[in-house]
Amino acid sequence: MRVLSICFLLLSHLILYTQTDTEVGLQNISIKSIIFSENRDIIISLPQDYSSEKKYPVSYVFDAESLFEGYNDVVQFLADKNVIPQMIVVGIINKNRSLDLTHIADSSSNMQPTGGGQNFESFLIEELIPFIDSSYSSASYRMIAGHSLSGLFATKLLLNSADQFNAFLIMDPALWWNDMEVCSNIQTQLDNPGLQDKKLFLSIANSLPSNIQSIDKALRDTTNATLGIRSILEFKEKMHLSNSNESFWKSRYYEDESHGTVPFISAYDGMKFIFDFYKRPSFQTLTDRSPLILDDHYKKISKKMGYAVLPPANDLGGLAWRCQELEKNNDRAYLFLELYLKYYPNDPLAYMQMGQHFDLSGKKEKAQEYYQKGIELGYDPNGN
Repeated sequence: MRVLSICFLLLSHLILYTQTDTEVGLQNISIKSIIFSENRDIIISLPQDYSSEKKYPVSYVFDAESLFEGYNDVVQFLADKNVIPQMIVVGIINKNRSLDLTHIADSSSNMQPTGGGQNFESFLIEELIPFIDSSYSSASYRMIAGHSLSGLFATKLLLNSADQFNAFLIMDPALWWNDMEVCSNIQTQLDNPGLQDKKLFLSIANSLPSNIQSIDKALRDTTNATLGIRSILEFKEKMHLSNSNESFWKSRYYEDESHGTVPFISAYDGMKFIFDFYKRPSFQTLTDRSPLILDDHYKKISKKMGYAVLPPANDLGGLAWRCQELEKNNDRAYLFLELYLKYYPNDPLAYMQMGQHFDLSGKKEKAQEYYQKGIELGYDPNGN
């Protein structure tokens, strides 16, 4: 009876003890830029489990005034499902969009002024990133996301400053800019061996004019009506022709999405592709090797991310509970509990569950040692 009551208390406390009292949420910050001689506004979203004792990858998203809310919702949703890591999201609010997001000036455009992208890139790399890294518990893993004109800017970063980032989410970019200048003479940049370690997701919206209903027909067209989609398809073709390993990038054409609606679904699909290595095995059937497989999985993730990524405490406790209560395999539960204590030596739930293991094994004295340690670390046996 005692074992059952402890089990119910463990379940009721599972969420409580994995939360942090650190303030999280949105922060609106103004940064004084030396490069621009003015203040630049950003929005920062900290993950729910934010703690200075952990490290978090950072995702920079441009056009924050229109993209940030939906993008951040996608990140939080997928992170809560353990499909991607918990991340710090930094939204950069535009001040002079056409100037900042274009590296090459185009006097023929009705958007003026243009051609200030190099200064904006310097601001991003030399001022904003160092500010985030010095002010928050950021990891070295960085990704950027841009749509339309900011997708053009993100493409320029891929070609010119790929060493600064690990992943690129480029959504229906305005590669038509300045007579598709970005698509000219880029083969050497695309053949860069350094791209092999990156991840790129390129989305393409359906911007076909009403009189052209197929991609093949659009590719043969030479009018401005198809320039937008043709420029992206040409860039995609150059990616195919490059010597790069295509496992590092993926493109997707969204026939049912317009230029304006494509960002949300692009963020969802793009995040899942970029972090396709992250989601843990489902363990529909547990074996004695399952704890080792889980441990190896997170070691591989840690290597890819460049910092230690631990199996979630909820996962370790939940898998141990499943072995113990549902599958009646107390010995297998012990293997998961060993990992739980290894990675979370100060978590009271780990000690209470290990105490339960020894209780079920008939080792009452040993069980009491773990129960006592759990209580000392803050577990309340009365559920308060």
